[in-house]
Amino acid sequence: MQSNLSSYYETLSLETISVVQSFVGQSLCERNNYPKSSRKKKRERVMKKKSRLNNDDYDKNEAKEERRKGRWVLPCLSCGERNSCFWREAVWHPYGCRHAVLSTETLKQCLAGKKLLFIGDSTNRGMMHYVIERLNGSLNEWDKTHDIRVYKNVNDGRTVVSFAYYPQFWLPTNQRPVFDKALYHLIQKSRPLKNNSNTVLIVGGVQWLATQHLLMMLRALRVERLQGIKLVMKTLGAGFHLPVEGVHTLSMDEQRKLLLHSMGLADFAKHYNFEVIDTFNITVPRYKDFLQGKCACHFHRVVKIPSLDDNFPRWRTRRNTGTGGSRQTRFHVEGPINAIYSEILLSRICSDFYLDT
Repeated sequence: MQSNLSSYYETLSLETISVVQSFVGQSLCERNNYPKSSRKKKRERVMKKKSRLNNDDYDKNEAKEERRKGRWVLPCLSCGERNSCFWREAVWHPYGCRHAVLSTETLKQCLAGKKLLFIGDSTNRGMMHYVIERLNGSLNEWDKTHDIRVYKNVNDGRTVVSFAYYPQFWLPTNQRPVFDKALYHLIQKSRPLKNNSNTVLIVGGVQWLATQHLLMMLRALRVERLQGIKLVMKTLGAGFHLPVEGVHTLSMDEQRKLLLHSMGLADFAKHYNFEVIDTFNITVPRYKDFLQGKCACHFHRVVKIPSLDDNFPRWRTRRNTGTGGSRQTRFHVEGPINAIYSEILLSRICSDFYLDT
């Protein structure tokens, strides 16, 4: 299967590769899924960066644009030979900045008093589970919820996290809840909510998200008088490229169109002041990092953390030994790619916090 995946992405031709820096016998290469900029555009980008250094009134939208775009940087024996690259050493680099990885203590302070509302599919749920583990040290409860869940035991009770699964694809088309109805139920379950940055709404999915969903969200927030909350959109993600029974598969042309669709979504969201996490650009080159799931779109999995009690004989309880017997199951979120874009999410939510401290 791995060779089939490799040939698939070779022919997809979404990816460009170039040398960043050369060493003796090795090169540091960058891999990007977006079309290469023309020389004129590159010159314009360089001039903008230079003007930013001399201009205190640098446009914040330009700063957001630089945060959104990035590429993988990794060592290769030759940048022209994909099989010679060491992907375990790959690092995600934005073009115009670096995303801060916050310490646990700083993160806890930043998210204290906030409510994080996630709406989307299992890829969004993976980000939510990562955030909870970062705050609590581990997951004390985990399920593949396909409904609405509210978690109040986060960050010592100082942060509330809620999640609504959308779309409910297993239901007949005429029975699936519409997006704005799912959002409405999530809002009601999460109340009371403040109409400021202490309420953060994160939306995203693999490949179903469209501009119509973002417009529905903006209208619903106006009705609920929540226009002042912080909005975050996760772009589309790689997946659905393998023929699996019962799962739709996208052709090569459809995958190319998906790239353009994701770029359009990002521009649309940016126009309406969403923070944008560009998961499409991050995930497409990392096809070898897919984890469980028929859709080949999951970059995370939740595993049980072994505990000392796992080896404790079941018959030996507190009643007859006076010790042991307590079994609080804990879980851990695996997946380095999921961790990367989840950390970007946290850095964007807390951008104002760590800039002020």
